[in-house]
Amino acid sequence: MTFSDSQAERYSRHFVLPEVGVAGQKRLMEARVLVIGAGALGSAALLYLAAAGVGNLGVADYDRVELSNLQRQILHRSDRVGWEKVRSAKETINALNPDVTVTCHDKKITPDNILETVAPYDFVIDGTDRFASKFLVNDACVLSKKPYSHAGAVGFEGQTMTYVPGKGPCLRCLLGDGDGREELTCASAGVLGTIPGMLGCIQATEAVKYLLGIGQLLTGRLLRIDGRGMNFVTLNTGEADPDCPLCGKNPSIRSLRDRLSDYKSGGECNTCRADGGADGAALKEIPITDYPTDRGENDLLVDLRSEMLFRFGTLPGAVNFPADREEALTSLPRDKRLCLFCQTGEVSRQTAERLAKDGYRVLHLAGGYRAYLMGNLSSF
Repeated sequence: MTFSDSQAERYSRHFVLPEVGVAGQKRLMEARVLVIGAGALGSAALLYLAAAGVGNLGVADYDRVELSNLQRQILHRSDRVGWEKVRSAKETINALNPDVTVTCHDKKITPDNILETVAPYDFVIDGTDRFASKFLVNDACVLSKKPYSHAGAVGFEGQTMTYVPGKGPCLRCLLGDGDGREELTCASAGVLGTIPGMLGCIQATEAVKYLLGIGQLLTGRLLRIDGRGMNFVTLNTGEADPDCPLCGKNPSIRSLRDRLSDYKSGGECNTCRADGGADGAALKEIPITDYPTDRGENDLLVDLRSEMLFRFGTLPGAVNFPADREEALTSLPRDKRLCLFCQTGEVSRQTAERLAKDGYRVLHLAGGYRAYLMGNLSSF
């Protein structure tokens, strides 16, 4: 291929880099990268991949632009609230660099469609924000032998690593199955907008380095960022775990069908009812903002969030029993009505259903601590 005059000027700073040059720029323009999630991570990654001249970008997202996104999701604009995120992403990318072909995957990525979605691409960037989604991307890329970049951010902190088939650990090697983890997402715990921006730039850099075959990737290494002290720490994660159920020597996960339960988010419940103990009654649930009007003398207000989130703030009178510590839950008293809440209501609903089945008297406070804060903003 030959470069037009405008392309020669656009990519002139790449041409003078020995590691890129004309040949490298041609490889970038012929490359295909899929970004799953057009949120905060995906915004930064897509903008820099487009600016670098990666010629074919896929954007997978089924969400719409909300006003609360704009604190960090720089692909989108105020006048696009309500747009499909993939449509907004395509318009921004095409305005930045008309050389780039954008393919919109305006659908929810599921175990049924992810393998065919990632198949045409050379590299995948995970811009999702839930454990269930991250395990799905990881498993699909490992099974498809696709290199990909993982990242996650919450609060002032974040992490990122790169998986290349046959080189270094996958996400399951490092995190196991993630059982009992409460979802700490940007919506539930908050995030400083610049943190996922930094991580998205790193993900784009990893993609470009892989496509060009240059530098040292974050394979076998986990980069952690703490924005409070502006500390960047790289942890050596070593080789893949030989006992990993996905990429180990004797894998038990040979198909996405083998672990379908791992890909279900805590908010995607098949039913809103629990057996409620011996009499099979429906689980009682009220909005968390209505709780003071329905409080009994024998109620125990239980905060299921982590100790860290509990220290940052909780409901008056609440006690902390972290849901990810089984020994804490088993010590809950049976002579009181347990009034359960978490950050968003997802973990507490699941826990309430389980405890109700075990014979506990349970009240679920829907919406979680986040809804409580939003309902009391005027008091701050």
